[in-house]
Amino acid sequence: MVSGTPGRVYDMIQQRYLDLRKIKMFILDEADEMLKKGPKDEKGFRDQVHEIFRFLPYQTQTVIVSATLPQEILEMSKKFMTNPIKILVKRD
Repeated sequence: MVSGTPGRVYDMIQQRYLDLRKIKMFILDEADEMLKKGPKDEKGFRDQVHEIFRFLPYQTQTVIVSATLPQEILEMSKKFMTNPIKILVKRD
């Protein structure tokens, strides 16, 4: 298991300190915040997450957790998830 911000995880991959070949599960917590687009001149978390997905094995299970998931994030998740299952909890 690896825990870190997308920027730090991506940096560790680039420096070859982190080998993702045996990663079985990738968990992205606070997805609504992590997947927001950054300013034009700055790579946002969304860009870093996309870069990390390029290195994950195809069979890696992806879990997205968030208190809120805007429709835009749900649509974008289809790009890197295979047959996703959505578990949405509604308040009474």
